Amino acid sequence: MIPSYYDELATASNNDEYITSNIGSRTPFPYHLLADTSGSGPRKTSGIDSGHEGESEESESSSEEEEEREEQEETEELRWKKGKLLGRGAYGKVYEGLLDTARLIAVKEVELEVEDNEKALVQFKKIQLEVDILRSLSHKNIVQYLGTSINETIVYIFMEYITGGSLQSILKRFGSLNEKTIVRYVRQMGRGLNYLHNNGVIHRDIKGANVMVSAHGTVKLIDFGCAKRHCLDQSLGFHSVRGTPYWMAPEVICGRGYGRKSDIWSLGCTMYEMIFTRPPWGDLPPEAAMFKIGLGQSLPPLPKNSSMELISLYTACLKSDPGQRPTAQEVLDHAFLQKK
Repeated sequence: MIPSYYDELATASNNDEYITSNIGSRTPFPYHLLADTSGSGPRKTSGIDSGHEGESEESESSSEEEEEREEQEETEELRWKKGKLLGRGAYGKVYEGLLDTARLIAVKEVELEVEDNEKALVQFKKIQLEVDILRSLSHKNIVQYLGTSINETIVYIFMEYITGGSLQSILKRFGSLNEKTIVRYVRQMGRGLNYLHNNGVIHRDIKGANVMVSAHGTVKLIDFGCAKRHCLDQSLGFHSVRGTPYWMAPEVICGRGYGRKSDIWSLGCTMYEMIFTRPPWGDLPPEAAMFKIGLGQSLPPLPKNSSMELISLYTACLKSDPGQRPTAQEVLDHAFLQKK
């Protein structure tokens, strides 16, 4: 039997009830939901490194409760419906949301694994880091943060909704981009990265799936689940391997750490992605691609009809030595991005 229009509509509308969320700039951790491993009730301080050994649990608990009360006082009520799944981030899922004011939003949903206390606390700290970074950013080419709430074991991060879809989805729908479009997109990505780097933030997962494009062609960087704060006078740091293999810089794969120039490498890979609809070495398994990147093997070439300016910027971004790569500002000043 062929489903009717109304059958399809009923399937799409999987939630007719509005969800009421108390949103704020920070969200207190639901300690009461942690698994009881002591036999004496939930432990509010399990896994938290306060930096003050010898402080009593009662003192820490009191302090945390006071902080949570202060944070909760700053919240406001939000009523919304959850719509279709838009994608999956570094962790969690992203859904379309509809406010009762008729505004569309994007909602990142992360379920805490409260059965494992240590894992839940680490997970929540990652969420708080992402939120702390997002709420500190305000730029045309960075997704706008709206607020955070928690409902039992689920954390919701509310952000602006960009209607055009991701760069990855655009490439799937329309195929390879011409240089005029690449200039427009890369210029805006460069502005977003320059803003991040000037504010001590490394994105660490730049790729087509994390670049949103509005209906009017405005580019916005999204998914700060891998992002980190970084001292401006450091060249490399953060030795954990985060990101997506095909877009990872050699220093990351080889365990030498992340720096602002690691984002520039990923930008170069995304330029290649705009031309071929896949990243460099995207035809290989992830491990084989990482091996080639780590060994500093020759870069896959661009098409022969590419302009010299495009080849120059692509080659500069993908230098094996991060010290030889341009800064985000130097990317913006490059001749390729001066084209109209």
